[in-house]
Amino acid sequence: MAWSTWVQLCGSFVVERDGSRVEHRLPGRQGRLTLAYLASHEDRAVTRDELIYAVWGDEEPPDPDAALASLLSKVRRVVGPDLISGRSSVRFVRDQATTHVDMHYARDAMHRALVHLSAGEPKMAWQPAHTAFFIAERRFMSGFEAPWIDDVRGAMETVFLNGLECATRSLLAVDESHVAEISARKLVQRAPFRESGYLLLMQALEVNGNRAEALRVFDTLRCLLSDELGTTPGPDVAALHQRLLGAGS
Repeated sequence: MAWSTWVQLCGSFVVERDGSRVEHRLPGRQGRLTLAYLASHEDRAVTRDELIYAVWGDEEPPDPDAALASLLSKVRRVVGPDLISGRSSVRFVRDQATTHVDMHYARDAMHRALVHLSAGEPKMAWQPAHTAFFIAERRFMSGFEAPWIDDVRGAMETVFLNGLECATRSLLAVDESHVAEISARKLVQRAPFRESGYLLLMQALEVNGNRAEALRVFDTLRCLLSDELGTTPGPDVAALHQRLLGAGS
């Protein structure tokens, strides 16, 4: 699909308009933050005060309303007036047929993957799941720091983990257990308290004939939960552990 507008917020900040890179034409750091905030909150209108704080934080310019009006005008000239609407409140308006924003594309892909898995179509789930975690793994607004950026990074970390887990489940379902093992190990490393990652890793190891290693993974989880949280693995992981023990008797 060829989009007329491409906005990449995860990893390197990139804006393309009709096939040409235009992010360098935005008015500096404030221009990038303005576009990023509006694009990442496209589901609602943003008040001017909210946008001022997102761009300048506690260091507002002497006349923040005038500064924001000038900034919005310059951003609109770069990305087109059709993408940013409103005056008293401002909103990023994305036509899904013509405008690509990577973080929203990742979220949509994650949804498609879950729908395929729920429908018993694991082979169809892998590609959108891979797309979701590949995009979401890149750091949102790399090189920029702000409280709202941290919030979005947390949300994208969830997309990454869910996408990686979904991809691992699909790989197991289509008998790609060796690749699933690699994927599951990455999930455990990235989210050490996420029990579903250990479950998937144990399942992949079991299929690959590594029962003892699967038991060791369970023991790692058991010790972690006991030491850090004073709890024990959940029923799904415990049931697999018991089956693995029984298989060795």
